[in-house]
This record gives sequence, C-alpha cells and structure tokens, in this order.
Amino acid sequence: MPQHFVLYPHLTVWENLNFAASLYGMPLWRGGQLKRMLDFVELRDQRGKLARDISGGMQRRLSLAATLVHDPDFVFLDEPTAGIDPVLRRGEVDLVAVAPQNASESMRSNRQAIFIIYNDQVDQY
Repeated sequence: MPQHFVLYPHLTVWENLNFAASLYGMPLWRGGQLKRMLDFVELRDQRGKLARDISGGMQRRLSLAATLVHDPDFVFLDEPTAGIDPVLRRGEVDLVAVAPQNASESMRSNRQAIFIIYNDQVDQY
C-alpha cells in the first residue's frame, strides 16, 4: 500500500474497490468480499461517495481495503498513517494491526504477514 492516495478520485468508494479487485483477477461474484472489506474498514456507509469527497483518513482505509481485497500473502504498508489527524492515527494503526484477526476466512487460514514501514524501520504483525 503506497504512502499517498493513488486510487481514482472520480470513482466511488465501491467502484474503486471493485476496480482493484478486478485488477487482481477476482471473479465477478466478488460482491460479498467487497462488502466484507468495506465493513472491515468501516466504509460501507460511504460506498456511494466519490473518493475525492471522503476524508483523508477514509481514503487511507479505502487504500487498505484495496490492498487486502484479494487476500494477499504479504502486505507492505509504507507509512500507513501519513497525513492522518493524530487523534485518528491510533485507530488506523489498530486497524492495520488487527487485520489478520478480523479479515476474511481465507486470509486467516493463510495467515498473511503484514509489514509496516515507519521512519525506515519495519515491523511485522
């Protein structure tokens, strides 16, 4: 997951996540997985909004959902809380840290590794 928001500002939250899933070759019946991802990052109520119209913290969570939607074996997050209000930052770190426990069944069974890069240091979760 890149440090800056790189999804499409003129697409909705749902369209961005669906597009990311299509890039990873997920089958067309992926709606359930997309809904679970939006629930996981607490963006289901924002699914119809344009990405440019949601807050920076929500954009970071959308980027995280797009990163995790295809159940990757490894995830590298470069400064995942960059540009986020300090009050919200703790929640973002908690969300990333619990990703393996709260993610889909296939992610739990594969026990993916999540690596977070902060100030040139790498932590594994």
